Amino acid sequence: MRQSKHETSLMIQRYTRIEDIKEHNAATKLGL
Repeated sequence: MRQSKHETSLMIQRYTRIEDIKEHNAATKLGL
């Protein structure tokens, strides 16, 4: 956390969390 300057790991999780993996799947968007 020293590198990113975030105070807590919870803040890092908030920014890196993917709500729905299927929504962010490139293969699904391409119809594969």
